[in-house]
Amino acid sequence: IQASEPRVQQPVQQQRVVQQQQKPPIQAMGTRVLTVPATETTIQPVPNKYVNNPMLTKLHLHDKVTDVSPDALTGCANFSDFQADANNPTFRAVCGMLFSKYGAELIRVPAASENNVGQIPAYVQVIRKGAFRGCQNVRCIEIPSTVKRIESGAFCGLPNLEVVKCSAVHICNDAFVDCPKLHTFKLGYGTRIIEGTLIRNSPLLKYLILPDSIQKLVPQTYAAMNVNGYSAETKLHKLIENASTTHIF
Repeated sequence: IQASEPRVQQPVQQQRVVQQQQKPPIQAMGTRVLTVPATETTIQPVPNKYVNNPMLTKLHLHDKVTDVSPDALTGCANFSDFQADANNPTFRAVCGMLFSKYGAELIRVPAASENNVGQIPAYVQVIRKGAFRGCQNVRCIEIPSTVKRIESGAFCGLPNLEVVKCSAVHICNDAFVDCPKLHTFKLGYGTRIIEGTLIRNSPLLKYLILPDSIQKLVPQTYAAMNVNGYSAETKLHKLIENASTTHIF
């Protein structure tokens, strides 16, 4: 009678390796896909996690997340996709962008979003502070008159933005900041109110088109501008700062 051969342990080891590989990824700073920990209900500008994290590409919000700071996700150059739990009562994600639950507010567009034309959906009424902050690929923005308000700093630090077509009703102070390639800004007939400085730090700006629909420029810009005649002597520095505007219509 021949003795039975000893059992080979290699399959067991392979099975253990497979089990280890199936474990969920560790949610530490520098990870590519980050699920917000269950203990966190707000997204704050935490360094190397939600700020200045070049490895971050996707962020999943669980159903208890209620707030995303406008200062979060800055310096996350490769971040391209929001995901939101279907049961989250505050947010929803559409095409990688973050909206309020029913779409009335556009909260944030990822910095590495591949869409180079920012066409705002007609159901959006408010573009929140920092919504397009740091978007690298956006070259043209089209904002319909269905947008009731653009908050301060909504379009901040867009390195390749060149053209803006905007008919939003109310534009808050410093809505467009640090867009170095911006050369044409056309306001449509839906625009009624511009608060303070509209454009800041866009040295290549050449064309600014102002409609007759503008009813109020605050605080001092109304007195400084000949809104109906668009006088060549218009003191545009109160509406535009650090830009070499040459043609006003």
